[in-house]
Amino acid sequence: MAKEWSKRWKRVSSWWGKLNPPWTPSKGEYKIYDNYFKRITDFKNKNRSILIFGATALVRELADKYGYKTTLIDINPEMVKDQTKFLGRRIKGERVIIGDWLKVDKIFKNQKFDVIAGDHAIINVRFNKWPRVYRNMQKVLKPGGYVLWATTVYGHKKPWSLDDLINNYRPGLSMVERFWHTYKMFGDPKFHDKKYGFHFGKLNIAFHKKAKGRLTPAQIKDAMIVDLPPEWVSVILPQKKFEQFNKKYFKIVARKRDTGHPFYQYQQLYLLRVD
Repeated sequence: MAKEWSKRWKRVSSWWGKLNPPWTPSKGEYKIYDNYFKRITDFKNKNRSILIFGATALVRELADKYGYKTTLIDINPEMVKDQTKFLGRRIKGERVIIGDWLKVDKIFKNQKFDVIAGDHAIINVRFNKWPRVYRNMQKVLKPGGYVLWATTVYGHKKPWSLDDLINNYRPGLSMVERFWHTYKMFGDPKFHDKKYGFHFGKLNIAFHKKAKGRLTPAQIKDAMIVDLPPEWVSVILPQKKFEQFNKKYFKIVARKRDTGHPFYQYQQLYLLRVD
């Protein structure tokens, strides 16, 4: 697991911390997170604690704002380093664990948290490993504990094809527009494996072959979504399927999205609770 994550993130962590929304939480998503924190924080509990999956700066900032003793766990030290730079400061008392989300029950076997948070964390774990991640979260959450869980899902019934992608190309597409076109292809079985993994790198290669002769080399390069490695896979589920899975482990207390977000149809911020 550690080697797989290191390989997938090595080429990304160096520029990820420099990105702005929609690759980091938007202002609207910040407000949603902030409202969730207001809703769940027990201010009488002076020892309230949170475990953050990943190193997203905004989540760490809000955890500090609401007085949580913060522990974050991430397999990639470079991502922690770059997100801390993006945060612009070190948070007093914050504990950083370089470790595997699949092993949190062992890493924190003598510790339980009031809250777990993850900003688009679970999409980086293969779907067949999800039950283990969710069971581990249950083990390290206190009774009545909450999960702040942002993710990418899709609800469209018919995905775009490669022809749609080519036909909708126009010179000078922004990176946001290129990703928007790519998201429309979620659900295409040619790029999804049986475990809901969407192969961005595979799509890039297939697009290059399909567009050859129809677009110039410069246009093909311009239309490519981003320089993701061929092995890059994100687990993207239909929204209904995602919620059905979550209900096996937690109660869905709230589901919100920032309607001003360029990908708002695909971005959901969930508030979950241990029953």
